[in-house]
Amino acid sequence: MRRMFSTFLLSMLLAVSLLVVSPISHSSGTDGCYSVPVTVNTPTGIAGCVVWGQGIASHYGPGNGVAMNFCTWVLRHDTGCGSASITSVATGRTVVVPIVDFCDCYTGTGDARVVDLQYGVVELLGLPLSQGLYEVIVEPAGVYEVPQEAVGEQASGVDGSNDGSSEGVTLLPNTATSTGEGE
Repeated sequence: MRRMFSTFLLSMLLAVSLLVVSPISHSSGTDGCYSVPVTVNTPTGIAGCVVWGQGIASHYGPGNGVAMNFCTWVLRHDTGCGSASITSVATGRTVVVPIVDFCDCYTGTGDARVVDLQYGVVELLGLPLSQGLYEVIVEPAGVYEVPQEAVGEQASGVDGSNDGSSEGVTLLPNTATSTGEGE
């Protein structure tokens, strides 16, 4: 019995050690992901992921832009990160805003976010800040292309902050349809 327990314990120790040193696997549907050192700004150790479509958004700080995982410091200051069309599933409102920051966005975890919205964008979408998480559809606005030199850049490129400028924000017509009375 003791030998069986020792064998089991050794097997478990080996399995745990393999998990610790295994490379991070990325979920399908992401493009351009690469590993970076885990820091306060990159708790998942994943950057460069280009993700569009419907998903969950969170919010952070003042301004009228958004943060996405691919928008690293180097890309932001080299060629810019472009802009995105954000549609609230709840209100049907759509805004086109600049992509101004990097967001770890919990990429590769069950809590992954497709985008992180600055407070002004949340308000333009007609959503309450107190809600915290929002279902949105995120699409590239205009021509979007991540320059090849940005793919695989190192962790030094994920830090930095945005100045909160409202330049480049466009509020599109509300596309929501409502069947409620009294409107």
